[in-house]
Amino acid sequence: MTSPVKEHLPAVDPRLRARRREIRRETGRRRLRRVQVGLGTVAVGAVGWGCCLSPLLDVDRVQVQGAEMSGADVVEKAAGIDRGEAMVTLKLSRVAAAVEALPWVATATVTRHWPGTGSVEVSERRPLAVVAGTDGSWVLVDGDGRQLAFADDGVLPDLARIVGLDVEPQLGTTLGEKAGAALELARLLPTALPGVVAQVAATDGGFEMTLAQRAGGATLVRFGDSARLADKVDALTALVDAGVLATLPPPSVIDVRVPDAPVLTGTGG
Repeated sequence: MTSPVKEHLPAVDPRLRARRREIRRETGRRRLRRVQVGLGTVAVGAVGWGCCLSPLLDVDRVQVQGAEMSGADVVEKAAGIDRGEAMVTLKLSRVAAAVEALPWVATATVTRHWPGTGSVEVSERRPLAVVAGTDGSWVLVDGDGRQLAFADDGVLPDLARIVGLDVEPQLGTTLGEKAGAALELARLLPTALPGVVAQVAATDGGFEMTLAQRAGGATLVRFGDSARLADKVDALTALVDAGVLATLPPPSVIDVRVPDAPVLTGTGG
């Protein structure tokens, strides 16, 4: 039998063997450093988060600005910011949405003022008209038809009064599409009749307006539907500027349904 031949491998240079060991050690040290840095970061983050949640950085005061009509106490209650709540967990968008649900509030901006103040700044809506409700009440509304507040029917503000819309009073809600043209008319009227309080009635045929109460009756303005509403108001403005109200005997009618050819009568018919 032939004996197996033994293959002799060359001896590894001791310097190369030492170099390999050093590389393994350095790789281990780098891993250890990464682990230590990671643990340190977690620890610092935990300490920082704990500080943020500590009583040192909680809500001590709620500051409200701009709530002239809403009332600062009402806005603060709607915001729902609890004293003692952590500043860092304060949900700014949630607070803003809750405040903007209030009838008078158009927009709300909520900010943190460190170390312990939550600030709510509101921009409020401006009333445009008072609208008659189905229950006999009068409701202040803005240009968007938002119901803002109930008005004292004994002392109504000097704003256009709109009737005939079958409005169910519910503060904070918006009137339907039917109110759009009536509100636009209320917005345009002060240009034609500065200082005059008018009552606008929504009818099946469009709009009629009681212009002024004078001895012997009222002056009625017929607008018809909402088509060319701005032109109709311009026609009325021209007539007022020409002194028609002073010369037309009551009861009288100013018909601007065709704005290019307004009709004036003094019969009330």
